[in-house]
This record gives sequence, C-alpha cells and structure tokens, in this order.
Amino acid sequence: MDDGWHAKYQAHIRSAKWRNMRNDMLRLRNNRCERCTSQYNLELHHKTYERLGRELIADLELLCHRCHEQADIERATQGRIRSAQARYYAALNTYATKKYGDDWVSWGDDGIAEEFNQWIEARRDEWP
Repeated sequence: MDDGWHAKYQAHIRSAKWRNMRNDMLRLRNNRCERCTSQYNLELHHKTYERLGRELIADLELLCHRCHEQADIERATQGRIRSAQARYYAALNTYATKKYGDDWVSWGDDGIAEEFNQWIEARRDEWP
C-alpha cells in the first residue's frame, strides 16, 4: 500500500474516534478476544479497509495480539486470492473477447472457460 494510505491509517488509529470505537468494542465483546477469549493484549483488527475512517462494527474484530497477527495473515492471503481471481477473469475475458467477440458472456456456459484453461495449460512450458 502506498505511503499516503499508510499515513491516513496511522492518523486514524491514533484518533479519539478510533480510541472511542476500541472502547466500545471492548464493552461489546466483554473485554475478550473474539477468537480465543483471552483478556490480554487486546487489539482492534480491520477485517477490511474498504471503509477506513467510517468502519462499521462488522468491519472490526477484537483480538488478542496473537490472534490479530493470524487474522492479518488471513486477510493478506484472501487479498492475494482475490487478486489472482481478478487476473484470471481479466485474462479469460481478453481471450474470449478476441476469439468470440464482445458478447461472448451472453452465450452462457458453453465451455469457453474450459477452452481457455486448456489453452493456458498448453502454454505453461513456454513461460519462464
């Protein structure tokens, strides 16, 4: 993430608004980690950054430090999966549009994705 985003994030988590939100979450979650029920080293975890600064309660999770570290790894992994899926669908769209035209999606499932997967497999050895 870029430095501008990081600066915005740091300013937000140092804000009175964030402290109040954390205190509210501590009360709502009975001062316990939502995963392991520990009462020590509790931190507020962002499940998503989509609404940074305008978080919903559903965007946050009260976690102990150990569970927070694990949750950060899980969020990063999910982000990589979503990125890979987006790249795949963009490549499939490019392939199918070049071969069948812009309206290929309206044809329904007639094996174009499978054809694309076979095309990719046939070329795997050609890539570095």
